Amino acid sequence: MTTGQKIARLRRERGLTQGALAEEAGVTRQAVSKWESDAALPDADKLVRLSELSGDRIGRGLNAGAVGHAKQWDFVPAVKAGDMVSAGDVLGTVRENDVVEHRIMVPFGVAGRVSAIESGPFTVEETVAKIATEQGERAVCMLQKWPVRRGRPYKEKFSPDEPMVT
Repeated sequence: MTTGQKIARLRRERGLTQGALAEEAGVTRQAVSKWESDAALPDADKLVRLSELSGDRIGRGLNAGAVGHAKQWDFVPAVKAGDMVSAGDVLGTVRENDVVEHRIMVPFGVAGRVSAIESGPFTVEETVAKIATEQGERAVCMLQKWPVRRGRPYKEKFSPDEPMVT
């Protein structure tokens, strides 16, 4: 059973229309329709609401989607305009919660001088920095894709001189 099929089954068991579920979950009816047809998955915050609607257990197949693209995250720059950067350098950080801190890095294949960088709340698709490269200016947002079989660059590789004991 797919995620969408489980959402549809739970909705029908509660005797709700797609519109009524959408109203309870704080989304549009079209969003519920996309969930049920497996064209999209609910954001993590919507899954919490769905768990409230379906009980304390979310069945196998229901999973949290990626970070919501509409949510704004507080970006804190680690470099300043005029600094030279290359792929893998940290441009800034974003705190997801007290434990998790994301590092926003210069994307693969990009190197140059930071021409602009801003701090403050941004969505994952908004530009947080601009880098002047040999090919022209490149806008950088928090959402990035890194090639799967390509390792992140590093400046220095340390040799282990003592075992890691846990």
